[in-house]
Amino acid sequence: MQQANNENESVVSKEFINLEKILAAKGVKVPRLVIRFLNRLLHVKELNEGIYLHRDKYGTDFAVAILDYLNIKVEMLHPERIPADGAPIIVGNHPLGGPDGMALIAAVGERRTDILFPVNDFLMYLPGLRPVFVPVDKVHGNRTTASAINEAFAGQNALLYFPAGLCSRRIKGKIVDLEWKPTVIKKAVLHHRDIVPVYIDARNRRRFYTIANIRKRLGVKFNFEMALLPGEMFAQSGNTFRMVVGNPIPWQTFDDGTAPAVWAQRLHDFVYRLAENNNAEL
Repeated sequence: MQQANNENESVVSKEFINLEKILAAKGVKVPRLVIRFLNRLLHVKELNEGIYLHRDKYGTDFAVAILDYLNIKVEMLHPERIPADGAPIIVGNHPLGGPDGMALIAAVGERRTDILFPVNDFLMYLPGLRPVFVPVDKVHGNRTTASAINEAFAGQNALLYFPAGLCSRRIKGKIVDLEWKPTVIKKAVLHHRDIVPVYIDARNRRRFYTIANIRKRLGVKFNFEMALLPGEMFAQSGNTFRMVVGNPIPWQTFDDGTAPAVWAQRLHDFVYRLAENNNAEL
Protein backbone atom coordinates (compact mmCIF):
# COMPACT_ATOMS: atom_id res chain seq x y z
CA MET A 1 0.00 0.00 0.00
CA GLN A 2 2.83 2.36 0.90
CA GLN A 3 4.55 1.54 -2.39
CA ALA A 4 1.37 2.36 -4.32
CA ASN A 5 1.04 5.69 -2.51
CA ASN A 6 4.65 6.55 -3.27
CA GLU A 7 4.10 5.74 -6.95
CA ASN A 8 0.99 7.92 -7.03
CA GLU A 9 2.88 10.81 -5.41
CA SER A 10 5.60 10.44 -8.05
CA VAL A 11 3.04 10.57 -10.84
CA VAL A 12 1.39 13.69 -9.45
CA SER A 13 4.68 15.49 -8.82
CA LYS A 14 6.20 14.75 -12.24
CA GLU A 15 5.29 17.61 -14.58
CA PHE A 16 5.89 16.94 -18.24
CA ILE A 17 3.28 19.58 -19.05
CA ASN A 18 3.59 22.83 -17.09
CA LEU A 19 1.21 25.41 -18.52
CA GLU A 20 2.85 28.38 -16.85
CA LYS A 21 6.23 27.53 -18.36
CA ILE A 22 4.75 26.68 -21.76
CA LEU A 23 2.91 30.00 -21.98
CA ALA A 24 5.93 31.91 -20.72
CA ALA A 25 8.01 30.36 -23.51
CA LYS A 26 5.46 31.83 -25.94
CA GLY A 27 5.76 35.24 -24.30
CA VAL A 28 2.38 34.96 -22.55
CA LYS A 29 2.10 35.78 -18.84
CA VAL A 30 -1.06 34.52 -17.14
CA PRO A 31 -2.20 35.04 -13.50
CA ARG A 32 -1.83 31.99 -11.24
CA LEU A 33 -5.60 31.84 -10.69
CA VAL A 34 -6.12 31.47 -14.44
CA ILE A 35 -3.38 28.84 -14.62
CA ARG A 36 -5.16 26.77 -11.96
CA PHE A 37 -8.43 27.05 -13.92
CA LEU A 38 -6.69 26.03 -17.16
CA ASN A 39 -5.00 23.08 -15.46
CA ARG A 40 -8.42 21.70 -14.55
CA LEU A 41 -9.98 22.53 -17.92
CA LEU A 42 -7.11 20.95 -19.86
CA HIS A 43 -6.86 17.88 -17.60
CA VAL A 44 -3.15 18.55 -17.09
CA LYS A 45 -2.89 16.25 -14.05
CA GLU A 46 -4.35 13.30 -15.98
CA LEU A 47 -2.17 14.03 -19.02
CA ASN A 48 0.96 14.11 -16.88
CA GLU A 49 -0.07 10.86 -15.23
CA GLY A 50 -0.52 9.08 -18.57
CA ILE A 51 2.83 10.38 -19.83
CA TYR A 52 4.60 9.35 -16.64
CA LEU A 53 3.15 5.84 -16.56
CA HIS A 54 4.44 5.25 -20.12
CA ARG A 55 7.61 7.33 -19.91
CA ASP A 56 9.72 4.38 -21.15
CA LYS A 57 7.86 4.13 -24.48
CA TYR A 58 8.43 6.10 -27.68
CA GLY A 59 6.86 6.55 -31.10
CA THR A 60 4.26 3.98 -32.06
CA ASP A 61 4.66 2.13 -28.75
CA PHE A 62 3.82 5.30 -26.83
CA ALA A 63 0.77 6.02 -29.01
CA VAL A 64 -0.52 2.48 -28.47
CA ALA A 65 0.06 2.73 -24.71
CA ILE A 66 -1.76 6.07 -24.41
CA LEU A 67 -4.72 4.78 -26.41
CA ASP A 68 -4.84 1.84 -24.01
CA TYR A 69 -4.60 4.27 -21.06
CA LEU A 70 -7.58 6.14 -22.54
CA ASN A 71 -9.40 2.83 -23.24
CA ILE A 72 -9.68 3.61 -26.96
CA LYS A 73 -9.55 0.89 -29.62
CA VAL A 74 -8.64 1.26 -33.30
CA GLU A 75 -9.91 -0.78 -36.25
CA MET A 76 -8.36 -0.21 -39.67
CA LEU A 77 -10.00 -1.45 -42.85
CA HIS A 78 -7.56 -2.28 -45.69
CA PRO A 79 -4.25 -1.61 -43.88
CA GLU A 80 -2.54 -3.44 -46.77
CA ARG A 81 -3.14 -0.33 -48.88
CA ILE A 82 -0.47 1.47 -46.87
CA PRO A 83 2.77 0.83 -48.79
CA ALA A 84 5.38 -1.10 -46.82
CA ASP A 85 8.10 0.92 -48.55
CA GLY A 86 8.48 4.11 -50.57
CA ALA A 87 7.60 7.60 -49.34
CA PRO A 88 3.81 8.01 -49.18
CA ILE A 89 1.97 10.93 -47.65
CA ILE A 90 -0.87 9.49 -45.60
CA VAL A 91 -3.63 12.10 -45.31
CA GLY A 92 -6.88 11.98 -43.40
CA ASN A 93 -9.74 13.94 -41.96
CA HIS A 94 -9.13 15.36 -38.50
CA PRO A 95 -12.29 14.71 -36.45
CA LEU A 96 -11.00 15.00 -32.90
CA GLY A 97 -7.84 17.01 -32.31
CA GLY A 98 -5.62 14.54 -30.45
CA PRO A 99 -6.54 10.88 -30.08
CA ASP A 100 -7.26 10.59 -33.81
CA GLY A 101 -3.63 11.51 -34.48
CA MET A 102 -2.39 8.92 -32.01
CA ALA A 103 -4.74 6.36 -33.52
CA LEU A 104 -3.29 7.09 -36.97
CA ILE A 105 0.26 6.71 -35.62
CA ALA A 106 -0.65 3.43 -33.94
CA ALA A 107 -2.40 2.00 -37.01
CA VAL A 108 0.19 3.06 -39.59
CA GLY A 109 2.91 1.98 -37.16
CA GLU A 110 1.89 -1.61 -37.73
CA ARG A 111 3.07 -1.23 -41.34
CA ARG A 112 5.86 1.35 -41.08
CA THR A 113 8.57 2.18 -38.54
CA ASP A 114 9.68 5.42 -40.22
CA ILE A 115 6.72 7.69 -39.45
CA LEU A 116 6.92 11.48 -39.30
CA PHE A 117 3.97 13.70 -38.40
CA PRO A 118 3.89 17.54 -38.62
CA VAL A 119 1.99 18.87 -35.58
CA ASN A 120 1.44 22.00 -33.51
CA ASP A 121 4.65 22.56 -31.54
CA PHE A 122 2.69 22.52 -28.26
CA LEU A 123 2.51 18.73 -28.71
CA MET A 124 6.28 18.47 -28.39
CA TYR A 125 5.64 18.43 -24.64
CA LEU A 126 4.63 14.79 -25.15
CA PRO A 127 8.14 13.29 -24.87
CA GLY A 128 7.09 9.85 -26.06
CA LEU A 129 6.06 11.22 -29.45
CA ARG A 130 8.97 13.57 -30.10
CA PRO A 131 10.70 11.01 -32.35
CA VAL A 132 7.61 11.07 -34.59
CA PHE A 133 6.55 14.71 -34.46
CA VAL A 134 7.78 17.55 -36.65
CA PRO A 135 6.93 20.79 -34.77
CA VAL A 136 4.97 23.60 -36.45
CA ASP A 137 4.88 26.96 -34.64
CA LYS A 138 1.37 28.17 -35.44
CA VAL A 139 1.55 31.09 -33.03
CA HIS A 140 4.64 32.90 -34.28
CA GLY A 141 5.93 30.91 -37.23
CA ASN A 142 9.68 30.83 -37.78
CA ARG A 143 12.28 29.71 -40.27
CA THR A 144 13.38 26.77 -38.12
CA THR A 145 9.99 25.05 -38.14
CA ALA A 146 9.42 25.94 -41.81
CA SER A 147 12.74 24.32 -42.67
CA ALA A 148 11.85 21.22 -40.64
CA ILE A 149 8.55 20.87 -42.50
CA ASN A 150 10.23 21.22 -45.88
CA GLU A 151 12.81 18.60 -44.92
CA ALA A 152 10.06 16.23 -43.79
CA PHE A 153 8.23 16.52 -47.11
CA ALA A 154 11.49 16.15 -49.03
CA GLY A 155 12.53 13.01 -47.12
CA GLN A 156 11.72 9.35 -47.58
CA ASN A 157 9.69 8.72 -44.42
CA ALA A 158 6.04 7.77 -44.35
CA LEU A 159 4.53 11.19 -43.65
CA LEU A 160 1.22 11.53 -41.79
CA TYR A 161 -0.68 14.74 -42.46
CA PHE A 162 -3.97 16.44 -41.56
CA PRO A 163 -4.50 18.94 -44.42
CA ALA A 164 -7.24 20.83 -42.53
CA GLY A 165 -4.86 21.84 -39.74
CA LEU A 166 -7.73 22.27 -37.28
CA CYS A 167 -10.10 19.53 -36.19
CA SER A 168 -13.56 19.09 -37.71
CA ARG A 169 -16.52 21.35 -37.03
CA ARG A 170 -20.28 20.95 -37.46
CA ILE A 171 -21.16 22.52 -40.80
CA LYS A 172 -24.75 22.43 -42.05
CA GLY A 173 -25.51 19.63 -39.62
CA LYS A 174 -22.55 17.44 -40.62
CA ILE A 175 -19.26 16.88 -38.79
CA VAL A 176 -16.64 17.61 -41.45
CA ASP A 177 -13.20 19.12 -41.82
CA LEU A 178 -12.70 22.74 -42.66
CA GLU A 179 -11.08 23.53 -46.01
CA TRP A 180 -8.03 21.42 -46.79
CA LYS A 181 -4.93 23.47 -47.49
CA PRO A 182 -3.27 22.84 -50.89
CA THR A 183 0.20 22.41 -49.32
CA VAL A 184 -0.07 18.63 -49.39
CA ILE A 185 -0.85 18.63 -53.13
CA LYS A 186 2.03 20.97 -53.93
CA LYS A 187 4.51 18.94 -51.87
CA ALA A 188 3.32 15.61 -53.26
CA VAL A 189 3.97 16.79 -56.83
CA LEU A 190 7.22 18.55 -55.96
CA HIS A 191 8.72 15.52 -54.20
CA HIS A 192 7.02 12.78 -56.26
CA ARG A 193 5.14 11.33 -53.29
CA ASP A 194 1.99 9.25 -53.72
CA ILE A 195 -0.92 10.09 -51.42
CA VAL A 196 -2.75 7.48 -49.34
CA PRO A 197 -6.19 8.74 -48.19
CA VAL A 198 -7.63 7.65 -44.83
CA TYR A 199 -11.08 8.27 -43.41
CA ILE A 200 -11.29 8.35 -39.59
CA ASP A 201 -14.73 7.72 -38.12
CA ALA A 202 -14.93 9.63 -34.81
CA ARG A 203 -16.45 12.79 -33.37
CA ASN A 204 -16.30 15.03 -30.33
CA ARG A 205 -19.24 15.65 -28.04
CA ARG A 206 -22.04 17.99 -29.12
CA ARG A 207 -20.97 20.81 -26.78
CA PHE A 208 -17.67 21.25 -28.63
CA TYR A 209 -19.41 21.95 -31.93
CA THR A 210 -22.09 24.10 -30.31
CA ILE A 211 -19.54 26.36 -28.62
CA ALA A 212 -17.50 26.55 -31.84
CA ASN A 213 -20.55 27.66 -33.81
CA ILE A 214 -21.58 30.21 -31.18
CA ARG A 215 -18.06 31.64 -31.23
CA LYS A 216 -18.22 31.88 -35.02
CA ARG A 217 -21.63 33.58 -35.00
CA LEU A 218 -20.33 36.14 -32.52
CA GLY A 219 -17.49 36.94 -34.90
CA VAL A 220 -14.76 35.86 -32.46
CA LYS A 221 -11.74 34.70 -34.44
CA PHE A 222 -9.81 33.08 -31.56
CA ASN A 223 -10.69 29.37 -31.47
CA PHE A 224 -11.18 29.15 -27.72
CA GLU A 225 -13.16 25.91 -28.09
CA MET A 226 -9.78 24.23 -28.63
CA ALA A 227 -9.32 24.40 -24.84
CA LEU A 228 -12.08 21.80 -24.58
CA LEU A 229 -10.16 19.20 -26.60
CA PRO A 230 -8.31 17.50 -23.70
CA GLY A 231 -11.67 16.93 -22.02
CA GLU A 232 -13.05 15.63 -25.30
CA MET A 233 -10.11 13.24 -25.52
CA PHE A 234 -10.88 11.67 -22.14
CA ALA A 235 -14.56 11.52 -23.12
CA GLN A 236 -13.59 9.10 -25.92
CA SER A 237 -12.91 6.37 -23.33
CA GLY A 238 -14.54 3.10 -24.37
CA ASN A 239 -14.89 4.11 -28.03
CA THR A 240 -13.54 2.36 -31.11
CA PHE A 241 -12.16 4.44 -33.96
CA ARG A 242 -12.83 2.93 -37.37
CA MET A 243 -10.43 3.87 -40.15
CA VAL A 244 -10.83 3.21 -43.87
CA VAL A 245 -7.72 3.28 -46.05
CA GLY A 246 -8.13 4.12 -49.72
CA ASN A 247 -5.91 2.99 -52.57
CA PRO A 248 -2.69 5.00 -53.03
CA ILE A 249 -3.08 7.87 -55.50
CA PRO A 250 -0.04 8.39 -57.77
CA TRP A 251 1.47 11.86 -57.48
CA GLN A 252 1.18 12.26 -61.26
CA THR A 253 -2.61 12.44 -60.80
CA PHE A 254 -2.23 15.88 -59.24
CA ASP A 255 0.20 17.15 -61.88
CA ASP A 256 -2.38 17.78 -64.62
CA GLY A 257 -2.52 21.57 -64.59
CA THR A 258 -5.44 21.75 -62.16
CA ALA A 259 -4.95 24.25 -59.33
CA PRO A 260 -3.66 22.58 -56.11
CA ALA A 261 -6.52 24.18 -54.13
CA VAL A 262 -9.04 22.44 -56.42
CA TRP A 263 -7.28 19.10 -55.99
CA ALA A 264 -7.19 19.62 -52.19
CA GLN A 265 -10.97 20.03 -52.13
CA ARG A 266 -11.46 16.97 -54.35
CA LEU A 267 -9.25 14.94 -52.02
CA HIS A 268 -11.19 16.25 -49.01
CA ASP A 269 -14.49 15.13 -50.56
CA PHE A 270 -13.04 11.80 -51.64
CA VAL A 271 -11.94 10.90 -48.10
CA TYR A 272 -15.53 11.27 -46.92
CA ARG A 273 -16.72 9.05 -49.76
CA LEU A 274 -14.50 6.30 -48.36
CA ALA A 275 -16.78 6.23 -45.34
CA GLU A 276 -19.59 4.94 -47.59
CA ASN A 277 -17.56 2.96 -50.11
CA ASN A 278 -14.10 1.67 -49.16
CA ASN A 279 -13.40 0.90 -52.83
CA ALA A 280 -14.24 4.41 -54.03
CA GLU A 281 -11.95 5.99 -56.62
CA LEU A 282 -10.87 9.62 -56.80
